Amino acid sequence: MRVAPLRKLIALVLQRYRCDLLALVALVGLCGVYFAPLFHPDPAQRWFVVEGDFYNHFYPFRAFAAQEWWQRRVPLWNPYVLAGHPFLADVQTAVFYPFSLLTAIVLGRGGLSPKEFELEMALHYPLAGLFAFLLARRLTGDAVAASLGAVMFAFGGYLTSYPMQQLAILETAVWWPLALYLIDRGADGSRPLPAWAAGGLVLGVAALAGHPQTMLYVGYATTAFLVWRGRA
Repeated sequence: MRVAPLRKLIALVLQRYRCDLLALVALVGLCGVYFAPLFHPDPAQRWFVVEGDFYNHFYPFRAFAAQEWWQRRVPLWNPYVLAGHPFLADVQTAVFYPFSLLTAIVLGRGGLSPKEFELEMALHYPLAGLFAFLLARRLTGDAVAASLGAVMFAFGGYLTSYPMQQLAILETAVWWPLALYLIDRGADGSRPLPAWAAGGLVLGVAALAGHPQTMLYVGYATTAFLVWRGRA
């Protein structure tokens, strides 16, 4: 009895947001093409992130966290660094960042592999594109302009260079457009508090990603945007 209304709703959504959905599908496809060499099944043809902190710093953090969670322990203390390392107190371990938890718990049961860790990094690029698309679509009202903005943010020189190596920077920065989107929605609505509360929650997620410097920049820029929208 409820199938027909559901079909009508789906048809209405597809008709109204067809251009937006096509743009998002194309964006996800572009991410797939971009990262395909990183997950090539032939090791001889597979690409890797440039040797550095991604494998030598962040991967051991995530692998240790996975080990601890699967042994039913909160990763408080790492005994393998010098005389010991207060693991949870190190902000860059990002123990409670949602994607860190997912990587450790969903993929790390038998020991987290570098390829599984690379997947966490790669998944943040479609997120960056999606969040930038939402913001640009709202500000411009045009799906084409929003698509260009999403591609420029997700695949521009900033996110595809140093932040790819320094995972904490990437995982902090990608949430910024979503925070701005929610703030803008709140500024236009008669009940701004729910949207602004959601924006604050998004900023909290960004803070959990573990890069205070980037979080400081995001906080400054978001505050400036909020002040500007409040006066616009």
